Amino acid sequence: NVVVTDIVPSDLTIVAGSVLVDGALDGSNNCTGGSAGGSVSGQTVSAPLSDIAGGQIRTAAFRVTIN
Repeated sequence: NVVVTDIVPSDLTIVAGSVLVDGALDGSNNCTGGSAGGSVSGQTVSAPLSDIAGGQIRTAAFRVTIN
Protein backbone atom coordinates (compact mmCIF):
# COMPACT_ATOMS: atom_id res chain seq x y z
CA ASN A 1 0.00 0.00 0.00
CA VAL A 2 1.37 3.37 -1.06
CA VAL A 3 0.51 6.61 0.74
CA VAL A 4 1.76 9.94 -0.65
CA THR A 5 2.42 12.63 1.97
CA ASP A 6 3.22 16.30 1.37
CA ILE A 7 4.00 18.97 3.94
CA VAL A 8 2.60 22.26 2.67
CA PRO A 9 4.50 25.48 3.56
CA SER A 10 2.88 27.63 6.25
CA ASP A 11 2.24 30.51 3.83
CA LEU A 12 -0.29 28.30 1.97
CA THR A 13 -3.72 27.09 3.11
CA ILE A 14 -5.01 23.71 1.93
CA VAL A 15 -8.48 24.00 0.36
CA ALA A 16 -10.92 21.84 2.35
CA GLY A 17 -12.17 18.80 0.44
CA SER A 18 -9.76 19.29 -2.46
CA VAL A 19 -7.69 16.10 -2.09
CA LEU A 20 -8.36 13.81 -5.08
CA VAL A 21 -6.87 10.47 -6.01
CA ASP A 22 -6.51 9.74 -9.74
CA GLY A 23 -8.03 13.09 -10.67
CA ALA A 24 -6.87 15.55 -13.31
CA LEU A 25 -6.66 19.29 -13.89
CA ASP A 26 -9.13 20.88 -16.28
CA GLY A 27 -8.39 23.91 -18.47
CA SER A 28 -9.00 26.24 -15.51
CA ASN A 29 -6.58 24.29 -13.27
CA ASN A 30 -9.44 22.88 -11.19
CA CYS A 31 -9.11 19.33 -9.89
CA THR A 32 -11.71 17.11 -11.55
CA GLY A 33 -12.59 13.45 -11.76
CA GLY A 34 -10.97 10.90 -9.53
CA SER A 35 -12.29 10.13 -6.10
CA ALA A 36 -12.25 12.14 -2.93
CA GLY A 37 -9.60 10.75 -0.68
CA GLY A 38 -6.79 11.53 1.57
CA SER A 39 -6.65 13.52 4.72
CA VAL A 40 -5.32 16.79 6.03
CA SER A 41 -3.69 17.24 9.42
CA GLY A 42 -2.35 20.72 10.03
CA GLN A 43 -0.13 21.44 7.02
CA THR A 44 0.28 17.79 6.00
CA VAL A 45 -1.72 16.19 3.17
CA SER A 46 -1.81 12.39 2.86
CA ALA A 47 -3.38 10.48 -0.03
CA PRO A 48 -3.66 6.67 -0.11
CA LEU A 49 -2.94 5.18 -3.54
CA SER A 50 -3.31 1.54 -2.43
CA ASP A 51 -1.34 -0.98 -4.48
CA ILE A 52 0.45 0.17 -7.63
CA ALA A 53 1.37 -2.39 -10.29
CA GLY A 54 4.56 -2.04 -12.31
CA GLY A 55 4.10 0.56 -15.04
CA GLN A 56 0.84 1.85 -13.56
CA ILE A 57 0.43 5.60 -13.05
CA ARG A 58 -1.56 6.96 -10.10
CA THR A 59 -2.02 10.60 -9.10
CA ALA A 60 -2.86 12.61 -6.02
CA ALA A 61 -3.84 16.26 -6.30
CA PHE A 62 -4.99 18.99 -3.94
CA ARG A 63 -5.51 22.73 -4.05
CA VAL A 64 -4.05 25.48 -1.89
CA THR A 65 -4.51 29.22 -1.56
CA ILE A 66 -1.74 31.70 -0.86
CA ASN A 67 -2.10 33.42 2.51
